[in-house]
Amino acid sequence: MFLYIVGGNRKYEDEPIRSIIYYSKKLNLIPVLITDKIHLSKECQNFKNLRDFIKKYEINYYLFNDVNAEFKRFRKLVKGRNSYLLAMNSIWIFKKNIIDLFKNRIFNLHIGKLPSQKGAGGASWQILSKEKSSAVTIHELTNKIDEGKILIEKSFNINKVSTLIQYYRKANIAEKKILKQFVEIIGKKKKLKLKKTNKDNSIYMPRLDTNTHGFIDWGWKGSDILNFVKAFDKPHIGASTFYRGNIIHLQDPLIINRKKKFHPFQSGIIIHKTNKCIHIAVCNGILKITKLSNFKGNAVDFKHIKLGERFHTPIKFLEYAKQKRSIHTGNGVIIKNI
Repeated sequence: MFLYIVGGNRKYEDEPIRSIIYYSKKLNLIPVLITDKIHLSKECQNFKNLRDFIKKYEINYYLFNDVNAEFKRFRKLVKGRNSYLLAMNSIWIFKKNIIDLFKNRIFNLHIGKLPSQKGAGGASWQILSKEKSSAVTIHELTNKIDEGKILIEKSFNINKVSTLIQYYRKANIAEKKILKQFVEIIGKKKKLKLKKTNKDNSIYMPRLDTNTHGFIDWGWKGSDILNFVKAFDKPHIGASTFYRGNIIHLQDPLIINRKKKFHPFQSGIIIHKTNKCIHIAVCNGILKITKLSNFKGNAVDFKHIKLGERFHTPIKFLEYAKQKRSIHTGNGVIIKNI
């Protein structure tokens, strides 16, 4: 039996492809990867990129710009009436002809509860919203985003998660369990038990692009700025603002001395610095930052940051972030008007 895996790994991770390949081969399924240029060049944890990962694990793979536009080619690859498809971080929303090709054997791996955490960029949105829990979900794939019936769902607690890295570590534990369960279901030909979702509880959030949407509004409360910086922290380049007219990225945030009150006009002013960190005035606290980088991602030495100067984001960048939407394609990210 063939298992067609569409998509790729998350940035700086070997997952989820490594786990699904491992469990598939254990049950004598034949994994075939359908991917795109973006995923193929994405850095992995233990490999230069997914291409090197594929060579190491000797995975059969095919490169597409758009599986929908190249449906005839895709159809020729599909072998066996009982083949399954599992989308993992896929950039494509599948059209009806692909869904019909697999009938009731096409699924999607989603990080987030359904239907209340629909859409891409879920981890960042959940940190912004101070969610207390999330889930890894495998659901039936339809031509509407994250709307299919649920096959398997595994919840995990994110109440004490303070970084995206910590979030994905917790997600990965649940993800491995759910992928093993999925492969056992299809490999042992168990009956599929699907659960409907309550669409009245549906919440959808769009895909984020760090360089477009990650600009800090220094008029926010300190806790909101803290969560915003966390939401665009590693593995991303960091939340953005300006210093001396140049874009700069902030990472590794912490609010200290929450009892200290600053007027909104003071927010963004650099009030203290050492060789290892800077302190920034924010409404309701002091923001401690231990890592800065420039627009190229290169580290900025704190000795170049001056006391009494400020970080500031021009209004046009804040407005631009709210007016644009990020669309991922086989050739890269496209930013469109909402």
